[in-house]
Amino acid sequence: MCNLLISASMLAGAKSLASSLLLGATLSFSNPGAVVKPTSFDASVYVGAGNLVKVSVAKTVAIDVSVQLLDDANRVLHSSIINKRNMKASLRLNVDELPDGVYTLKIKSSDGSSIVKRINVGTPQPVRTIAMY
Repeated sequence: MCNLLISASMLAGAKSLASSLLLGATLSFSNPGAVVKPTSFDASVYVGAGNLVKVSVAKTVAIDVSVQLLDDANRVLHSSIINKRNMKASLRLNVDELPDGVYTLKIKSSDGSSIVKRINVGTPQPVRTIAMY
């Protein structure tokens, strides 16, 4: 599955990134269709160093927000809840252990608003270098 580091108003202990850097998976995001932003929260998703998917959530009202990572068969690989007391939270998902493929990140509030992002996880192809002397 995927490892999770959570910081909700405070950072949890950080895990060594050396192992995740060695695996060398690459990530890219695509946005399926036109997404209408919910008014109860905003979220941003990006890839950080060591192939960590970083999710930041800022809420405008005190509601619960769930974050789920799903595989292509719609199986839940990770699920977490940001409770209504935390108005800002950030999650870091280590996806190095996941096989290459397309994954879905669903961020949904208890009022029904949601943001869906598609994540492509792939192993980079070796780069060939030619030197002339």
